[in-house]
Amino acid sequence: MEYRNLGKSDLEVPVISFGCWQFGSVETWGEQSQADSTEAVHAALDCGINLFDTAAAYGGGQSEEVLGKALKGRRSEAIIASKQGSPNPAQIEARCDHSLKMLGTDVIDLYQIHWARHETPLEDHLEVMHRLRDKGKIRYFGVSNFGLKDMEITIPYGEHPLVSNQLPYSLLWRAIEDEINPVLDKNTVGLLCYSPLMQGLLTGRYKTPDSFPEGRRSTRVFTEDGGKRAFETLAEIEKISDKAGISMQVLALHWLLSNKTVSSVITGARNAKQIRENAAVVDTTVDPQILNQLTAATDSLKQAMGPNPDLWRSGSDSLYR
Repeated sequence: MEYRNLGKSDLEVPVISFGCWQFGSVETWGEQSQADSTEAVHAALDCGINLFDTAAAYGGGQSEEVLGKALKGRRSEAIIASKQGSPNPAQIEARCDHSLKMLGTDVIDLYQIHWARHETPLEDHLEVMHRLRDKGKIRYFGVSNFGLKDMEITIPYGEHPLVSNQLPYSLLWRAIEDEINPVLDKNTVGLLCYSPLMQGLLTGRYKTPDSFPEGRRSTRVFTEDGGKRAFETLAEIEKISDKAGISMQVLALHWLLSNKTVSSVITGARNAKQIRENAAVVDTTVDPQILNQLTAATDSLKQAMGPNPDLWRSGSDSLYR
């Protein structure tokens, strides 16, 4: 496994990490047993994947609880990243305490603000995050889904550095490239990529918009044109994949890893087999010319979707600033 430093922290994170959303979201991903989750977590650790990303919002704490049980006896091997999204700064420390309980640990390695909430001043939220680090309840703090204006406030605030921003990034969603990535590079803020396979679209399993599970159609690649542009782009990616003799999934992950702004790519897995397949990506060699072809094939979709990095909402409804 390859490791990269996460921002201005001493955390060395694997380039492929484990996203635990599916541990606590039956509506989106279906049922998953504790046994399968535990087996997958142990397989990840055995492969060198030691960064696990979860959130209090995933199943109302179920994902955190499942992960905590799976790490019992192996907590020292893991880097735990979790998130909270309270609109009330006064609730953040209680949310953190609850996450610590669910995870069965006394410290969260990376605690992230899930979304920038604008009902109250962002500085009030940041003050609590800094205080949590001073108290030793978290090792580092990061953010998730923060746009340019919110990062302008967050990056210089306080004595503890912002170490990461977790954002959607993939061949089908490149909105962060032109404006946000340069800011991350300039300020040594790590980039954690979520939805690198666009919830399964980039696995090559789905050939038409109607074949894609209805519960996963809430992203803008679907809501703005019913998935037409995305599936036209997928067809081009599939041609490149077939010619190279490399799976679409492997190419999609390699394309992300070729960008040095990326600290780690968060991949989901339902079982040990899937996480081993994700880990094996780093052992595959991909010609840089193929990666350039993938960039060219997805440029038109990038331009059509525009620079708003919010994968879920557009215009005045966007949660990003």
